[in-house]
Amino acid sequence: MKAITRRSTIALGLGLAGGSLRSALAQEALYPSRSVRLLVGFAPGGPLDFVARGVAERLTQRLGQSFVVENRAGATGNIAAEAVARAAPPRDGHLLLMGNVQNLAVNAALQRDLPFDPARDLQPVAQIATVPYVFVVPADLPIRSIAELITLARQQPGRLNAGTPGVGSLQHLALELLKARAGGLDITHVPFRGGSEVARELLGGRLQIGIDTLVSFGPGIEAGRIRPLATLHAQRLPGRPELPTVAETAGLGGMEASGWIGIAAPSGIPQPALARLEAAASWAMRETDLPARLEAQGLLARFAGGEVFSALVASEREKWARVVREAGITLG
Repeated sequence: MKAITRRSTIALGLGLAGGSLRSALAQEALYPSRSVRLLVGFAPGGPLDFVARGVAERLTQRLGQSFVVENRAGATGNIAAEAVARAAPPRDGHLLLMGNVQNLAVNAALQRDLPFDPARDLQPVAQIATVPYVFVVPADLPIRSIAELITLARQQPGRLNAGTPGVGSLQHLALELLKARAGGLDITHVPFRGGSEVARELLGGRLQIGIDTLVSFGPGIEAGRIRPLATLHAQRLPGRPELPTVAETAGLGGMEASGWIGIAAPSGIPQPALARLEAAASWAMRETDLPARLEAQGLLARFAGGEVFSALVASEREKWARVVREAGITLG
């Protein structure tokens, strides 16, 4: 029997290490080895769908396999998120989620019976965009700042109606955050199915406050019938530098509430595939027209890799879970 020497042991170790390295490199080179399905938890035509299709086109170009967008609308994004979270093996990155703050961070706090755990079952890969929201009022309401809005709400408790795109939406949570930060305002929340309905009700005089994107309120703003008061984004918006932040106009700390959109994969995705996917998304945001196309739709192009995006998702889960708990909001 051949003696095992120190030299042969080292050689064996190097051989194994080399084999592992070759395996990892082969796996990276192979990804994706077939078409990739990119699930969207909302109907076609919205911001999330727009981002998904733009990203899919450029990932297809970069990685040489088709990235196909598949809309699975319903349950505030949970149907698509669950499909990816509970993907059957191999969980190798060929089924992905274009997720947002709702199904990656907020829904777990709203729904006690959620059949998956986003923190455990989904791996953030790359942030693509930020979705800034604004507070608006009808132009005939004599209010020009969030500070004046707070004063009016204190003077007329229960008389102001605020519209958002739904119970448990980030816009709804932003309203609850404002009420709490301002000392407990009595403002009635009125949920709708989308920002366009909120704009219609503002123009019809049935709402005094609206919270959604500038795109939703754009026609009314351009016609001079809706007045934007402030953005909930952490900084002033590049396209509307004259619009202050809520913190600036009312002196309320911690009032940032922006949506975000990014790619997530099933937990357990192989590291080489994860790295290749993140690098391709970075390329799309640096070397293509995708950022400009996002900006044209009222979104803010914002790339962050997996580590930074994961930290954002974790921080947002904690923040909005606290708001949900303190406001007593539940969806089941």
